[in-house]
Amino acid sequence: MMEVATILFTAVLISIVLMIVGFLIMIIGMITKETEHRVEGGGVIILGPIPIVFSSSQRVAKIILVLAIILTLMALALYLVSTGVIK
Repeated sequence: MMEVATILFTAVLISIVLMIVGFLIMIIGMITKETEHRVEGGGVIILGPIPIVFSSSQRVAKIILVLAIILTLMALALYLVSTGVIK
């Protein structure tokens, strides 16, 4: 049971670090003195195993789709470890 707690703690720690890094990247981007900024965005809705991607450009859609697939695989791995299928 300790293994699952360690994995969950590690996953939470990694997610917090990634959020902090994301905020720092946004702050650095706002501080730079470029006169022209191009804003692109998008999101993903995961319904079961199917990711639904929406974005403002195809480039962002591809990036978000890859991240959604990675997130889905990580969730599946965490589920398999927590249920004891993978030890």
